[in-house]
Amino acid sequence: MHLFGIPLSDYFTVKTHIKNDTLWIICPGLLGQADDLQSLIPTHDSVAYISYVGAPSLTYSGLCEALATYIQKMAKTHVIYVIGYSMGGRILYSTLAQCHADVSYACFISSGLPLNDQEITAKA
Repeated sequence: MHLFGIPLSDYFTVKTHIKNDTLWIICPGLLGQADDLQSLIPTHDSVAYISYVGAPSLTYSGLCEALATYIQKMAKTHVIYVIGYSMGGRILYSTLAQCHADVSYACFISSGLPLNDQEITAKA
């Protein structure tokens, strides 16, 4: 499956609504829906809703790498804003280490952020 020429990973699917060149990427908690956070996004901006694919062979670091790749590719044509809720915020925090230069704004809501690099390494 492809989205605007971008192969989607085995880690997540993306539902997008492109309206302009500002793209909000929403990473929900693991049991939540990204569109639950729709009310936080300006109605005139574009939005990408991330939905995680639950397969036992997938890894935390693989998910972060796949999300970073998606952000980097979308940043070529859009100004990127990201919102991470709960575990989605934690995933986003780890992902930003790989693509922080491509993100203009990041918001973490009720996210348990790692306190040190050892905690991130233990989860990867």
